[in-house]
Amino acid sequence: MPNENIIELHGSIDLVDIPEFDAAPVRVLVAVTHPGIIPRSEWLASCVQQYSGAPIPYQLHLDKHTFEAGEALELEAILIAGWGEGSEKARVTLPLALDHAATRVEQNITFAGSEPGGQRMAAPDFKQITGSVLAANIEDLSGHQLFTDLYEVRLNDDGQKVFNQISENVYQMRDLNAPFSLYYDQQVLENDGVRHDLSFMLQAPSGNFVAGRNLRNIDLETLEAGMQVELRNARF
Repeated sequence: MPNENIIELHGSIDLVDIPEFDAAPVRVLVAVTHPGIIPRSEWLASCVQQYSGAPIPYQLHLDKHTFEAGEALELEAILIAGWGEGSEKARVTLPLALDHAATRVEQNITFAGSEPGGQRMAAPDFKQITGSVLAANIEDLSGHQLFTDLYEVRLNDDGQKVFNQISENVYQMRDLNAPFSLYYDQQVLENDGVRHDLSFMLQAPSGNFVAGRNLRNIDLETLEAGMQVELRNARF
């Protein structure tokens, strides 16, 4: 049953005349914020996805308790390649206003570069993980963010775990029983010597994680849509 307090903002991200970047990983960040320079802890919703060059689907959850109906918001998308200084390659910012009567809103995004035919486009190969989380025994969810992450985990030559974030989805969660969704591009996944972990973390305004769950060594091929995850308090 859909959550009446949630608006699903979804769409497709197109890359037009965008060059192929040498640095890796290549990923796209999409965020909904209030206008201006806003700390990440106050973003209304965001997602980060590695991509292989295909048109990229995205979906964000926005809780109606976190913004006024018709309020001026910003939808921002950033292409990122590699890490650190110079990793931001392109940025698009769009005005956004959402009616609280809406439950699902489509907004497509286009990155337009200056290198004709620069990005080698691959056939789309995305899958989506969906479900709901239950956070028991949290008295006040004001300012809490739900982080959902898909990681590839492998061992390096020293036997240490190395985590590669494939996809992340974050939003301001205000209901104890709330939805989650996560897109991932199958073309960026490794085939050998890795496992996949699905992580859920609930972060308080203090920055501390107060509940969570880590599903280790999941089989992405058999993962069912509409899964239910109960978060565990304190230690996870």
